[in-house]
Amino acid sequence: MEFERARNEEQKSIRRDQIIEAALKLYETEPFEKITLASIANELSFSRANLYKYVTTKEEIFLRILNSDLEKWVEQVYERLEKYDRLELKTFCRL
Repeated sequence: MEFERARNEEQKSIRRDQIIEAALKLYETEPFEKITLASIANELSFSRANLYKYVTTKEEIFLRILNSDLEKWVEQVYERLEKYDRLELKTFCRL
């Protein structure tokens, strides 16, 4: 992928998503402590300096991934619970 600077918020959001995808790909084969911003930038074929325009640390990327996963989990919980007017504690725990 050749780097082209994102100009508007939609393009910046797409670029951040690409960064997250690259980090996730690296997480499949490397532990967190071995992944660097340089390795993420390399995965995307652009420089660390360009990566810093979108994120500041690998921890920020990791927190974005965790936040996304948490949001998906909460949505799933709401979807399972919305069909019930009342729940017994046992049913709630099972869901």
